[in-house]
Amino acid sequence: MGVNSYPAQVLATGIMWLVLLMPVVFWAVWITSQAARIDVKHLTFVAVLVFVELASVMAPRFGVFSRLNWNWQGKLLEIAWVLLLTVLPGYSLARLGLNVYWVPGSLPWLGTAAVIAVLLGLLPWMQGMRMLPDRETWLFELTMPSVAEELVFRGVFQSLLNETFGRSWRFGSAEFGWGALITAALFTIAHAAVFGRNLHLMTSVAGAMHAAAAAGLLGWVRERAGSVWPCVALHSVVNVTPFLATWVFMPR
Repeated sequence: MGVNSYPAQVLATGIMWLVLLMPVVFWAVWITSQAARIDVKHLTFVAVLVFVELASVMAPRFGVFSRLNWNWQGKLLEIAWVLLLTVLPGYSLARLGLNVYWVPGSLPWLGTAAVIAVLLGLLPWMQGMRMLPDRETWLFELTMPSVAEELVFRGVFQSLLNETFGRSWRFGSAEFGWGALITAALFTIAHAAVFGRNLHLMTSVAGAMHAAAAAGLLGWVRERAGSVWPCVALHSVVNVTPFLATWVFMPR
């Protein structure tokens, strides 16, 4: 297996992500195990799903997908594996927060979260990210990253980690716990470091900082609303706000 191979990139990136995540996980396990026994098999399954996620998003593109500028194939595969997970015994859309039901009283909080999402989206624009995207970019950024990543991170990972560690904290009328923090850390790492061809390590400090802020907001919204779908909407707001700001303020 050469270093150029797709399996090598998946394996190297997955190991790196899990190693970087270990300090947070070990801390959570140590604290939580004082009050409850940790299901190691459940936690191991979550780790395996990290590699499933990478295998999906890093898969070589085929057919029409290879001619597109954005990784539509990877995002569709992310959505596909989440939906396949829900047909396994014991899993369901509701268990992963993929339900249309929202916790009563969420709407005012979500309005505040939407304002924060706009401000987070403006940060890249204020730092110089000013471009008018083509139609493919508009359509992709409005849909694919928000749907796929929220189903994976706030849907699968945060939900399953909540089952492992519980939700013993409360902030802004939302109960949350280590699941939200570990998911936020994983989301940040995923936007900060990945191995490319020839196992070249690609990193982004700015990407990590922006992802960490977004993950904190979206993780809290997932718990306050009791559903992933508000996170999908807010994620889209964060993604397209720099483009909208450019379109509005760009000199004619």
